Amino acid sequence: CDHRPGDGHQVGWYNKSNKTKEETVVEIKLEEQIAGETEARKAKMAEVNQLAAQITSLDATMKQMAAKRQELVTKSNQAATRAVELQGVIRYLKQANGQKTSSPAEVKIAEPAEETPEPPEGEPRAEA
Repeated sequence: CDHRPGDGHQVGWYNKSNKTKEETVVEIKLEEQIAGETEARKAKMAEVNQLAAQITSLDATMKQMAAKRQELVTKSNQAATRAVELQGVIRYLKQANGQKTSSPAEVKIAEPAEETPEPPEGEPRAEA
């Protein structure tokens, strides 16, 4: 029970109960101590709730960052795949041009002849 100091208690020489002045003073001091501890407990609970809210917020931020990281990893992997595909196209075009030209200085990107292999799937043909 949460008694406020002095509520319903008479301090001093007049005392409704059979308690001595010393007993009443001790009782009031105990009630004040309990009230103080209750306030301290309430303050601690408020602090705990605030920390819990911060943890929840940080958790949400971490999940957003993890999702963003995954998105970046996916984009990086797509870019790496695209680079490998483009290297294949470049090799293919160099081979196609190498068959037609005598000197590397004269290499031109040209439309591949029909008898040469097609570029990798999904790749546009190089325009002359």
